[in-house]
Amino acid sequence: MEIVDNDTCVILLKGEDKARSLDERAENFLKQYANEKLTVIDTKEYDLPGIDPRFRTYFTPVILNLCLVESLTPAMQAKTGRSQKTRRYYGVVEY
Repeated sequence: MEIVDNDTCVILLKGEDKARSLDERAENFLKQYANEKLTVIDTKEYDLPGIDPRFRTYFTPVILNLCLVESLTPAMQAKTGRSQKTRRYYGVVEY
């Protein structure tokens, strides 16, 4: 969240666990500061054949991490030259 603005592409991964309310808070924040290039990937919108719905909360974070975070984060850092450690909003504005 520290490097977001309307010139920065942002991908928000929304899960289906107890932390979903935090995902929704993050989405609201991002819509305010980075809405123009915001992509929300919500696991509720995807079928997971063979996985019992009771267990989706356990599998979706693993799937999202392996497919997106592990691959996209390093590629995005390399392309933009911006580190995840940059701080613009944390501790500066309320969200």
